Parts: sequence; structure tokens; C-alpha cells
Amino acid sequence: MSEKATNIVESFHNDEIGYKEWFYSNLNGYIFNHFGTAEMNKLHHASCSTLKTKKYEGRWTSYEKFCSNDLRALVKEADQVTKVGWSFCKLCEKKGLLFLR
Repeated sequence: MSEKATNIVESFHNDEIGYKEWFYSNLNGYIFNHFGTAEMNKLHHASCSTLKTKKYEGRWTSYEKFCSNDLRALVKEADQVTKVGWSFCKLCEKKGLLFLR
């Protein structure tokens, strides 16, 4: 998927190859990690260092990830798929990477 498809939200679950392809093709995109708990459901900028933790290598999509280049679309998707709430990554917020244009 190229960065041209900005209004599309893609999901990855147990699809390491698909997720990595999307991730490395959309380094300015956004990723919502849907763990299922309000504390763990987080929306990140693709540049976030927490997304690259080596201990999860090979298991990145053992839980569902929603990805998009359109932050508004991803926020809407996060609101629709979560029943318990979610939040923006504090590190991404602190760096100014999550802002709605």
C-alpha cells in the first residue's frame, strides 16, 4: 500500500508480513494497537520507538493493529472498534506527532 491511499484504514492480525510492508511504506502514518483494554489500546505515530521493541519481533500482530495515513480516519476507527476506551501514546503526544489537522 502506498502513501497515496490516505483515507484507508487497514487492519493486521497475525499478519507480520503485511504489517511490515505497510509500516515501512508509510513511515509518516499512524498505528492503533488494539489490545482490548483501555490502558493498552494506544494510537501511535509510525515513528514511535515503542513500536519497534525487539521483544515483540515476530509477534507484532498477535493483537490487532489498525493503520492509516489519515489520523482522523484512524481515530474514528479506534472509536468504533473499542468498547473500553483508548488513548494517544504519551510519547508521541509529547513529541508533537499526534495532531489533527
